Amino acid sequence: MTDVKWVKLKVGMFDGESFKKIKRAKIGGEKFRDKLTAVWFELMDFAGKCNHAGAFINSREIPFSSIDEIAIMIDREPEELQLCMQFFVAEGMVEIVDNIYQLSNWTQYQNEEGLARIREQNRIRQANFKARKALQAANEEGQEDDSNEESNVTDNVTDALPSISISNSNSNNSNSNSLIEIEGCGEKEEKPKSIRIDYMEIKTMYNELCPSLPSCVAMSDARKTAIKARFTSGYTMEHFRTLFQKAGASSFLKGCNDRNWIASFDWLIKDSNMAKVLGGNYDDRQPQPAQRPPQQPQRPQREKTFMDMVREMEANGGGDVL
Repeated sequence: MTDVKWVKLKVGMFDGESFKKIKRAKIGGEKFRDKLTAVWFELMDFAGKCNHAGAFINSREIPFSSIDEIAIMIDREPEELQLCMQFFVAEGMVEIVDNIYQLSNWTQYQNEEGLARIREQNRIRQANFKARKALQAANEEGQEDDSNEESNVTDNVTDALPSISISNSNSNNSNSNSLIEIEGCGEKEEKPKSIRIDYMEIKTMYNELCPSLPSCVAMSDARKTAIKARFTSGYTMEHFRTLFQKAGASSFLKGCNDRNWIASFDWLIKDSNMAKVLGGNYDDRQPQPAQRPPQQPQRPQREKTFMDMVREMEANGGGDVL
């Protein structure tokens, strides 16, 4: 999702609940209400840049946990942002989850399921591109052979190449879903299959397997949306169990790092982070056994000669030997 950064704005948005709360603000007068409106747009834009289900987290997956850090990113004075943020939190427009600021009801401003569909279309498009490159390479190789071999190679590759076409089911409706047809595979995807997800089981599983991490108290809409997007992209409940087992056993994710940073539930269920944890990027490394220095070979002892015995007797005060 890092390559898709946008937020949804629609006609009549100022009649929505968030902007009505701003209009009814009773502190600071009209100038303060205008500032609230401007800061709210800036926070939406910043959340879109972070692209983390409404949470303020930087590109290194480190959350912005202080007002000062967020103020720098949106070019505001910390004092004025603090005043605005107090209003947003009090009105439920911003929530603090595991010490991370995030916009409430983020699904109103960004379509997570739509982004998952875009990723799938990009994956299919890339697969089709690779297949065309393989066909082109086969054709170039076949030109060096006789015409019969060239025909056979081309026919074989063409038969194995799936043809992908995307057409709108209703050309008059620009918002209609696209129908993806893959010829040669016999599959048509008109509607995504419904997926039943036990969110409470995932919450319980996380709290049991990751006792050292901040507990997950409630399943917000943003969390449910993120989890549903992971299932849509192919993850299963067993993947989540493995994810939490690895996170609970990782010293780095439990705070053994240079910033004493601790991973949270929201950090773990993000697409890129989940892939990295499952891939073993944060597994504890086994200490390498200490290598012993090579031992010097012992020199064989020389047998004593008669003169050696004479010297020993003289050293011990034995007197004359002869």
